[in-house]
Amino acid sequence: MTDELSGKRVAVLATDGVEQVEPDRPWQALVDAGAEPRLVNLGAGTITACDHIEAGDTRPST
Repeated sequence: MTDELSGKRVAVLATDGVEQVEPDRPWQALVDAGAEPRLVNLGAGTITACDHIEAGDTRPST
């Protein structure tokens, strides 16, 4: 991809229980476009994503 979003900060809204691929794929597309994605959730700290029915990775939010 191009750097069409170079230098832009983009919020990605997610919360506990989100399917892990739901924020991961758009996140990577944003990075590939030159953006600086930031995870935002309803509370402070980290969220835990799900990988089907299993707990997936945890992610820090801002």
